[in-house]
Amino acid sequence: MTEQTEQTDQQQPVPDVWGEEGSEYLYASLGEAIAQCLEQRHPDIPETLTMVGLRRMKAELRPSDVLESVLEELDDEWADPNGIDPTKPTPAMIEAAEAFCATVLLEYVPWACEECGVKEVVDVREWTRENDPELLARIEANGSETPNGSTGEVK
Repeated sequence: MTEQTEQTDQQQPVPDVWGEEGSEYLYASLGEAIAQCLEQRHPDIPETLTMVGLRRMKAELRPSDVLESVLEELDDEWADPNGIDPTKPTPAMIEAAEAFCATVLLEYVPWACEECGVKEVVDVREWTRENDPELLARIEANGSETPNGSTGEVK
């Protein structure tokens, strides 16, 4: 069905999402990614697809920046207009900002991803035989044509 094109002596990272090489569309599983790519390309289906595993990038949020922004907003509206110094964060405010940022980062799911070194070259006929017999039947109905619709002859 598929062959890994990049291997290392170390354990391969587990992708969070999959997409076709060069595409911006991401899917939760390799199977879903393959099926969607084939559906989008039909009837011009290639012999192989190169699928890339991606990991979500880690979002960053600095509690000190968040707290500074909140205090600045409060000072703009509620502080002494003749005051010179902005409000200084208290230890309790700092602790609350750290807890807030930690919770937000735990719950936040970034869209931005980066390749994690996992690639799968998928034989379309083999994959469709195992996963989408209806599409395989349409491919094979083309007779001697390759999956992408060409006859293999150079014109």
